[in-house]
Amino acid sequence: MTKRRAVFFLLALVCAACTQPRVASPPAVDEMAQIAAADAVQYDSARVLEAEAGVLALAKGVARRERDTLILTREGGRTVELADTPTCGRENYDVHCVRYRLAAWLPSRHAFVVDAVRYEGGSYLLIDARSGNRLEIASPPHFSPDGTHFATFDSDEESGADGIRIWAARGASYASEWNLQRAAGFARWDGNDRLVVKFEPPPGARHPAAEREAAFVRSGAGWKLEPGGQKP
Repeated sequence: MTKRRAVFFLLALVCAACTQPRVASPPAVDEMAQIAAADAVQYDSARVLEAEAGVLALAKGVARRERDTLILTREGGRTVELADTPTCGRENYDVHCVRYRLAAWLPSRHAFVVDAVRYEGGSYLLIDARSGNRLEIASPPHFSPDGTHFATFDSDEESGADGIRIWAARGASYASEWNLQRAAGFARWDGNDRLVVKFEPPPGARHPAAEREAAFVRSGAGWKLEPGGQKP
């Protein structure tokens, strides 16, 4: 190969590299901290309403509020608008009022978490930033490290609690994989196939202040209590 041809060959390689599409990295935000903060205010509607400003600041450019409407911008540029119900503006608080507040922005999971605040109780919407698909869940989602699963928790047994539910995240959609109707809270993920939860002691327990942990593991047969672990 002559010197001139070698130069042209190198230039061609450089140009080819320049034209290759680059995969954008998710913005650097502390997603676990957002979910922990959402957990902390879950049952305090006043604090939920106050906390949204901080989440909107993190999600600047993809989420904003215009008066009573939360506007989320999907990855393709389209928007999702969630407007508080008109009854929320009445002087006498209406039990049908629903206020939508951004609880977390999870760019690595391509998702928004929205708290649907109601007069009594409430729920969350997990909104996929690619498709706009919505899933109503009982609590902020706790994703496994690889993002293929997440867990939700409902601790109100008197209201027919959903208890512990593990979901599969399949692209832009979600599917329930396993459920245990027992009030519990999130402890941690140990890897992608082991979920550790914490149970409050039953009434009349000798040490009522002590919480117990149990682990659920995933195998080819699905999710089950870890062999040798404490039963909930």
